[in-house]
Formats: sequence, structure tokens, C-alpha cells
Amino acid sequence: MSPRPGSTVLSLFLLASIGPLAERKLGTWPFALAAAASYLLPVASLAIIFSAASYLIPGWAQALTDHAVYGIPLMMTGTLLASSRSLSTIWRRRIRLSACLTTLVLLGFGGSLQDIGLFLAAITGWASGSLLSTSPKGQDSIVGSRHEKRTLVALAITAISLGIFFAAHAPNPVGPLASAKFDIASSVLTNETLDALCSQKTASQLCSHEVYLAQTRGFLPSLLSTLPIILQLVLAMGLARGRRIAAYATLLLQGTIFLFTALRLIIFSGILGQHRSAYGSLAELEEAGGRLIIPVLIPLLIMCLIAVTWRYFPLPSNTRAALSAAKTIGLVGLTGATIMVLLAWIMPQAFAPHPQLLPFALDYLVKLLPSAAWYVFPPTYTGTFWLTTALHWILPALFWGAAIIYTYRILSLPFGKVGKNREHFIELVKEHGAGTLGWISTWDNRHYWISESGKEGFAYLAHNGVALTVGDPAAAPERVEAAVKEFAVFCTRSGLTPALYSVHSPTQQAAQKLGWSSWQVAEEAVIDLSCLTFSGKKFQSIRTALNQAGKQGITARWTSIDDLLLAEWAQIVEISEGWVSDKSLPEMGFTLGGLEELKDPETRILIATDQTGFIHGVTSWMPVHREGRVIGLTLDFMRRRNGEGVFPASMEFLIASAAQDAKAEGLELLSLSGAPLAHSDSTVERTGLDRLLDYLGNRMEPLYGFRSLLTFKAKFQPDFEAMYLVTPDSGQLASIGVAVTHAYLPEMKAKDIVGIIQAIGSKEK
Repeated sequence: MSPRPGSTVLSLFLLASIGPLAERKLGTWPFALAAAASYLLPVASLAIIFSAASYLIPGWAQALTDHAVYGIPLMMTGTLLASSRSLSTIWRRRIRLSACLTTLVLLGFGGSLQDIGLFLAAITGWASGSLLSTSPKGQDSIVGSRHEKRTLVALAITAISLGIFFAAHAPNPVGPLASAKFDIASSVLTNETLDALCSQKTASQLCSHEVYLAQTRGFLPSLLSTLPIILQLVLAMGLARGRRIAAYATLLLQGTIFLFTALRLIIFSGILGQHRSAYGSLAELEEAGGRLIIPVLIPLLIMCLIAVTWRYFPLPSNTRAALSAAKTIGLVGLTGATIMVLLAWIMPQAFAPHPQLLPFALDYLVKLLPSAAWYVFPPTYTGTFWLTTALHWILPALFWGAAIIYTYRILSLPFGKVGKNREHFIELVKEHGAGTLGWISTWDNRHYWISESGKEGFAYLAHNGVALTVGDPAAAPERVEAAVKEFAVFCTRSGLTPALYSVHSPTQQAAQKLGWSSWQVAEEAVIDLSCLTFSGKKFQSIRTALNQAGKQGITARWTSIDDLLLAEWAQIVEISEGWVSDKSLPEMGFTLGGLEELKDPETRILIATDQTGFIHGVTSWMPVHREGRVIGLTLDFMRRRNGEGVFPASMEFLIASAAQDAKAEGLELLSLSGAPLAHSDSTVERTGLDRLLDYLGNRMEPLYGFRSLLTFKAKFQPDFEAMYLVTPDSGQLASIGVAVTHAYLPEMKAKDIVGIIQAIGSKEK
């Protein structure tokens, strides 16, 4: 049998993606031995299995003759499992669990020689890894057993759901669980058997069922019958996050499927037993009855799995949002039913047979149930032309689509109340400090975690299953590692992945001791006020700005939101809106404050004004705390006017003035904050993800000018300190990236995405 183009492409992809990784982890000769063993042993075993099946199960053996075996997928599966032994604990678990579930699903639902071979190759590779590779010294995994078990449950349910879909759409599945496809493929008889069945006068009841079900093989019925699987996949995401509502919904969905598949089996078996003698040689009827057992067992298995692991899903969801979603979903279903009933009333000729309104409405509502119900309550009405036929399937699909969308939204909402424990957290920030970005964590719309001792805390944004913090923990220096570890345990129990963003070296090093991964994401400019003089050639531009301001009668004045005049606030709003309007994208948030953050009474505002009260520029400064006192300031808001007659060096003047005043006040440092995706030393060689971040920073420069900002800050000759992203699970980087993007641009629209692409494209040119 010649190889199929699709199989060849897949084999080459696996070779290119898995081969180099496995070879690097194992070494050349161990890699070659693992690849040879993962091919030769499964192929030899397949030959034995096929020979035995030819004598014991000839029908199955005959079905296997149509299947080919491709060597590269076997070798890559084996070498991947073999190399997993040398990986970190979390990646070793993830690869082995994913490979085992994938091969088991293929074996159970597909059952081809290739599927059997992949399962055998996985076992061979796993075993050979213990001989050819050494396991690294284990790190204590922050991901606790509760998290692992609920993730395993979610993955198992996901695998089963995908297996059912695979079996329903594969050309010729022969696996022992392939009959599960009748969860969504209602008709279990071939056309030939259906014709023979309906020729028997005594089989009219069974014939009428199967004739209708044979009409549900089109695209729209298939789509509708597949939507409950998609809903179950969304619920599996909620299970992985520990949501109790996902467990309830899974029981409801699978319980409904179990009820109707069991009734279908009872109805089919009863009719078959009553009229067995009349069917003569229709042996396929008995085989069909046997095939209907598996669709009953699959939902029962999932329900038992949820019941046994119920304690791993303790987290509540937003009850008000859940009730609102349920009302919306019900309204979609009711609206669809109303539309169809009105059509049947206005245009009865568009349906066959002639519709009676109440039976017609009940007939439509059956389509809102999983497809197994179509056998128990076979609908009797169909459309007589394409529009009514399509609406008969599309409107129920909209109901399931609404259920999928709103379920995803409910499960994506963060756990816990926004703003709870905020006052306690602010006390910790003032007592211990939280790095130079600590005050950002007190802004609105944060969740706050406080340790059991009440002496450590983190502020975080919850999005996409990620707990995204900013800055260091509010904790004493000797308690940073304990705070990171206890916060990670809290996140694990809450179904969140901790991602500590823009932390400094002490927090990064504490996290690395726990086995976390880290990447530099920004660089902070910090001025040491103890040796500040602004003398020498390097500060020529700063002295020029100070001198020119004096000559033009421009002064720097400290104020706050409570002390600003209404006219001054109006000018600041005008300056800010003018600055934002010059940008092609919306104003960023998260670590970058806007007008709302200026209203914080703890934030100091420094404005550059002339003798007429005209404001040329404005900056804001957040307090930096340590041991109960303010020891520095951090720059946040920076805006200057554009146009003629405006002092061009207002930013240099304001920052220099702030530094001089802070030194006179006895403060220790002045932070000019961090510049994302920028580095002061471009000569340092970077690898892996750091290279990708550098590339993104270069491409994003036309949009926000992060690197230009870092160059501007270098005028003040600061010390540059790296800021890091640290997380215990590098496999969640995609989710973390989505969470960071949403935090910076929560209101980004489609046109903004187009603007990003266009700006990056212009940079490429």
C-alpha cells in the first residue's frame, strides 16, 4: 500500500519537531537505539497480534488488512517518551500523560494497526528511557496533587470526548470503543439492512425509527449532534480549574446522554426480541444492538469518574453571572421554538406532515436534546424546502452555541471578589514595601491574596486561568521565598497558574529555588539619590533643560489630586487626550497609569507651569515604602504638550527637578520605572524565548517606543535593573501571554489588532 500524502506530511512534521529535541536530550547513539527499538519491537508484536487474530477473530483481522503502518510516527513516539525521563518533573508528567492518553484513545476508538503500533511504541519508549537516560535531580513541584488529579480527570474526559468525535468521523474505526460514535451518529444500520428491515411488515415501529434517523446524516444534523461534545470540552476546561459548576454541568450533560442511550438500547432490544423470528437472517440487527451498549457505558463512566473525584472541584463560580447566563441560553432556545411555531402557523405548507402547533413545538424541543434523544422521541416533522429544513437544524444549533459561549464565559470569570483584603494589602505595602512597583498593586480591579500569617501578600489580575501579579510580594525580605511558595499553593487550589510579572532579582531567585522558570521582560532605570549631582559632560542635556526652564520662567510644582485647581485638571486632561490621540492604538494599562490613577491621594503630581499658569508637562510619582516609611518615588504618568510655544524639554526638566527635590527630602532612590521588551546592553547574547522577546520588542517599537523610552531614561545615568516574568509552568506561556496582553490592552478591538499588524508590517519593510 503506497503511503498517503497526509501521512507523509505528518511523518515529516513529527521527525522535524520531535527528532531534534529527543536527540539533544538522549544523545545521538541512545536516540538511535530508542528509535530502532520503538520501531522493531512494535512491528514484531503487530505481526504476532495479526497472526493470532486471523485464527481467533477473523472478522477483525480482515478489517485490519486495509490499514498501513508508518515507521516514523512509531519511532518519534518512542523517542519522545524515552527522552521525557531527562526533563523536569512537570514536563515529564505532561509528555507522558499526553502521550499515553493519545495512544489509548487511538487504540480504543480507532483500533487500526497504526494505532496499536503507536501504543506499543509508547510503552517501548517509556521502558527504554529508564535504560538510556538519567533522570535529573527532582525539584519539589509547586503543582500539588489536587491540581494534578483534577487535571488528569479533565484530560481523560477531553480524550474520551475527542475519541467519540474521531470514531464518528473516521472512515473505518475498528477499536473496541468505536461504537461510542453512536452517541452522535444515531442510525446504527446500513442502507441495505434498513431496506430489508422495512420490507418486514411486523417491523414497522423499528423501521419508522430508523428511517427518520437515516435522514439525520447530513451536515447540519451532524453539526448539531457534535455540539454537546464541544460543550463537554469547555466543561473539561472548568474541571481543570477546579470549578464545582463544571462538575455539576458535566453530570447533567452526561446524565442526559446516559438516560437516552439507555432508553434507546431498551427500545431497540425490546422490539428486536419481540420480532426476532420475523427478521430472518438480519444478523446485523443483533450486532447493532450490541453496538448500542458502548454508548451507554461511556457517559456512565464519565459520571462515575466525576463522582469519585468530586472533592477536587470545590471552587464556586459567580452565581449571579451563572443565573444570567442560564436565562440567556433559555431565551435563545425559546426564541428558536417561537420562530419555528410561527412559521408552522403562517406557512403550514412549508412542513410535512401538516403541523399541529403543540406537537410541532414539542417536536422542535426534542432537537434541543443530545442526539441520543432523537431515537427515543423521533421527530416527525421535516421542512418541505431548503429554508425551513435548514432552520429546523440551525436554530437548535444556536441554542447549543449559546450554551457553549456562556459556559466558557462563566468558567473564565475569576474566582473570588475583586478588591477584597485591599486595605490589609496596602498596610503590608507600607510596612514592608513591595519593590519599586509596589504601589501599582494597590490600583483598582485587583484581587488580593494574604498569607495565613497575615504578613505577606500579593495583588493579581485573574484572566484566562492565570493569576498575573505585578512587582514583588508585599513581604519582609527574608519572607519572599515563603510568600512565593504559599501564593503558588493558593493559585493551584484556585485553578490558576501563577505568573509573577516585572519582579526583581530577589523574587526571581527565590522562585528559581522552587524550580520556576524566568525570562527578562523589562529593564528598570533607578537613580541613586545619594550620589546625585548632575555634573559632568554626561548630564549636559539635563543641565540645559534646567537652565532653559529658569530663563523661560517655567517652574516645577508639586501637587496632588486634592490640591489641583479645576482649570489645572482640565489642562492635564487635555494634555493626556492629545497624547493618546497621536497614538494609533489605545492607551495601555496594567503597569502604566492613566488619568484615573492620578486621582490616588497617595500619588504625587509634578507639573511644569509658566507664569501664566499654562501647564507644559505633567508627571506623577508613586511612593516606594520600606519599614513603614517612604524611601523613594517611582515615575508613572508622563505627558507633555505638543505644538508651538511649548517648552520642548519639559520631561527632562520635571524628572531632574523631581530627583533634586527627592534628594533634598532625604529619599534614597528615584525609579524611572521599567521599559518593557527593552535592554540597555544589546551586546549580551540571548537564547530561546529571550530572543523571541527581543524580536517582539523590535517589532513593537513603532507602536509604543519602549526602546526609545529606555534611551531617554539613560540621559539621567541611572542604574539598570532587570525585571523578570517567573512562573512554575512554562507550558502555560501562551495563556500567560494572553493574560498580559489583556492586562495592558483590556479594551483592544479588531481594528487595533489590524493596526498592530500594519505597524509591524511597516517595520519589516
